[in-house]
Amino acid sequence: MTESLRGQVSLPGDKSISHRAILLSSISDGLCEISNLATGKDLISTIEAVKVLGVRVRETGPGRIEVHGIGMGNFKQPDRPLDCGNAGTSLRLLLGLLAGSNISAKLDGDSSLRRRPVNRVAIPLRQMGAFVQTTDRGTCPVTIEGRKLRGIGYALPVASAQVKSAILLAAISAEGQTEIVEPTPTRDHTERMLISLGVPLTTSDCKVSTRPTDRIPAFEIDIPGDISSAAFIVIAALLLPGSEVLLQNVCLNPTRCGYLQILRRMGADIQTDDIVIKRGEPIGNLFVRSSELHSSRCDDIPVATFIDEVPVLALAASQAEGVTRFPNLGELRVKESDRLSGILSILDAAGAKIEIDGDDLVVYGPNKLYAPDVDTRGDHRLSMLVETINLAFEGALTERYVDEIGISFPEYYDVMKSLLHR
Repeated sequence: MTESLRGQVSLPGDKSISHRAILLSSISDGLCEISNLATGKDLISTIEAVKVLGVRVRETGPGRIEVHGIGMGNFKQPDRPLDCGNAGTSLRLLLGLLAGSNISAKLDGDSSLRRRPVNRVAIPLRQMGAFVQTTDRGTCPVTIEGRKLRGIGYALPVASAQVKSAILLAAISAEGQTEIVEPTPTRDHTERMLISLGVPLTTSDCKVSTRPTDRIPAFEIDIPGDISSAAFIVIAALLLPGSEVLLQNVCLNPTRCGYLQILRRMGADIQTDDIVIKRGEPIGNLFVRSSELHSSRCDDIPVATFIDEVPVLALAASQAEGVTRFPNLGELRVKESDRLSGILSILDAAGAKIEIDGDDLVVYGPNKLYAPDVDTRGDHRLSMLVETINLAFEGALTERYVDEIGISFPEYYDVMKSLLHR
């Protein structure tokens, strides 16, 4: 009997929102409670970093922690480098948070993080008055000395939510107004959370303006399910005949849902309901049924709204009738790996007809695929791509990538097996 995915599941908390909740709770005025926290290794990096900075964090149950905020400007001088592991979010957002502090710190990470660009954060923070020193290549290890900051006007040369968020976290302790202009919209979790906490911040089109604040109040937050992790379940369900899956309490922030928009254009049966707003974030249920797909244009959808889901979107395109072009994917070259070439390598090895044209990815479909025997480069999203191919075309997961996938979605194998029916 053909395999299908059927059932309902609640996912671990969204990784992006979890990082921001930990960092803002660390400088809050008191006890913060965070539930349904993301469980991957990246979040451990952020938690351990704030502990080194003098913040007390206590686990109170599965996915639940208490953070005893120490207020703004009260970080302790660290006695060792802050190890950000594989987490670019940890590195970049911590730099913003520390820029206006009264301490100095060295931040480092694993070999993958040491290849990722830091100058795109260092340049605006230096303009605000911080001292930031990177390697000659503009990467970590990076040293930052907190100083009195001033607000700036800054046009992001590359659309990046991490850079935008780093500037905003510095701006809340800077003198005067800070205004950021983006080339295209990026995820806005930092803005939504800051507004919910009373920080004077306004947004309009691709512009964000904020002024300093004296305090971050203590808060509670229940993190919605991770919409990027959901993508691998959604697309597996679309490809496996007879599948019907309900994903409960998922983050439906429009700056993260570009891939859902693309899939619906391709004919995917994806419904949302029970949408509510919590801490500024729209949260609801996703219902997915297996569907026949066709190619569709996506050049009018901001790349930043689906950049993390391109690996598995490319798999969906390989099963769609026609030619699908994903444009302007240069940012994928500086992710945890050169993810653009990694997608090509994996899908080509699986039997797909796919090519890179400049910074565009072009996929021809439909193709019969096979389990690829290829290096996933230690990249969690490439590893989940391989396993989605294995499940959709070979009917089984290899479970070879526990460590890699554990970076962002440790529950991946258990969740997929719980939904798999024959």
